[in-house]
Amino acid sequence: MKIFSCLKKLKWNLIIPAFFLTTLGLLSIYSSSLSSDFLIFKKQIIFFAISIALLIFLSFFDFRFLKTNSYLVLSLYFLSLLTLLGLLFFGKEIRGVKGWYKIGSFSFDPLPFAAIVLIIVLSKYFSSRHIELTRFTPILFSGIYTFLPTLLVLFQPDLGSSIILISVWLGIVIFSGIRIRHLLILILIFSIAFGFSWKFWPRDYQKQRIVSFLN
Repeated sequence: MKIFSCLKKLKWNLIIPAFFLTTLGLLSIYSSSLSSDFLIFKKQIIFFAISIALLIFLSFFDFRFLKTNSYLVLSLYFLSLLTLLGLLFFGKEIRGVKGWYKIGSFSFDPLPFAAIVLIIVLSKYFSSRHIELTRFTPILFSGIYTFLPTLLVLFQPDLGSSIILISVWLGIVIFSGIRIRHLLILILIFSIAFGFSWKFWPRDYQKQRIVSFLN
């Protein structure tokens, strides 16, 4: 009975579209593997099965305890920073980016873990600072939590992953009830910072991707 009660609590309006998109992705990988040994497809099936098992397993936990457990949340945050920092020294370079740990045939990308931890940290931060969102200072402090992992990702260098982390922060900031004036200030700050860094920060191929996307 407990299993059914936990399953009822799941956000099926989010899970079903995700399941549908994953199925489409698996079908696409399957069709592209018809002329090979289906190794990539088999790996994705295994990862998908593990994800479903984790989803069911984690549904038994009440994650509201994270709201009152600051030490655990901060420990997860610093652990995520260490995994990103370790990539600069022990990561395997693929196409000029050190974004993976390689142990034998097993590869591990710490970015998804860092993104999930960042969501937890920011959610906890804004849940305790929601009354102060009328001021700009709490928003800047939340940006520091995002700046540290983003900086480590940029050192890899991985522009796309850094944009993901910034998007996570912006999304949470917007839905936390930020004032329009503060949002415009953030956009102005990002625009100025991006303009100054354009000459010496993105590599040529990264600039080409950005220009192609904007066009």
